Amino acid sequence: MLRPAIAPALLLLSLLASPLHAQEAVTAPASTPATSSAVEEKAAPAVAEQPPAERKQESAQQEERPIQTLVSGDIKHGGFGGPTLRFGQVLGETAVLVGGRGGWLIDQHFVLGGGGMGLSSEISVPVPALQTLYDKVFLGYGGVYLQYIFWPEKVVHMTLGSLFASGGVGYSPIDNDFIQDISTSIWVIEPEISAELNITSFMRLLGGVSYRAVTGVDIVGMTNADLSGINGVLMLEFGGGF
Repeated sequence: MLRPAIAPALLLLSLLASPLHAQEAVTAPASTPATSSAVEEKAAPAVAEQPPAERKQESAQQEERPIQTLVSGDIKHGGFGGPTLRFGQVLGETAVLVGGRGGWLIDQHFVLGGGGMGLSSEISVPVPALQTLYDKVFLGYGGVYLQYIFWPEKVVHMTLGSLFASGGVGYSPIDNDFIQDISTSIWVIEPEISAELNITSFMRLLGGVSYRAVTGVDIVGMTNADLSGINGVLMLEFGGGF
């Protein structure tokens, strides 16, 4: 007699329990994203941030990169100078010019300097009509000197250079109190090839040949050709970067 009454009661309980199971099934996956994000946070590798001191050191090293130059390494350099003699012709007569030269020797090869020469020989005025008032010729010039030295480490070596100068030439009066000299400005280019002997580490003897090319002469009785010509060269050098 009890079985027919129990069956409807069981059916009612099953209907009431089914919504609870469905709600648990829906709400259970909601915890999955939180769990996956936590896993991802644990799995993500930690990026080490560079200390500020190391960043500054790296930037300083980048800024202190060496400058590229044409000549590198241990470069020897130093000043030098000495007296110079030149033997040639002026106005067709044998002439001696006395002067000096000096400069800065870089890497034992390159010379940047200056020099000057003056006529020491007495040469008569070539114009007879002026000889009663003027007795001798004067000549002087000076400027920039450039030179290259080949094989400076050898006892005897070769040099190649040139003087680029300006100066003046003219006639000196017999009586300087009442008569002014006659003069004109000139330009001089004088290339030179020489052999050089290393006597000591700071003293050298140079002997060579030069050609004095003169332009700008504008004076009676004289031309550019009268002052231009081949010269013998002697020089004693002191100092330098050897």
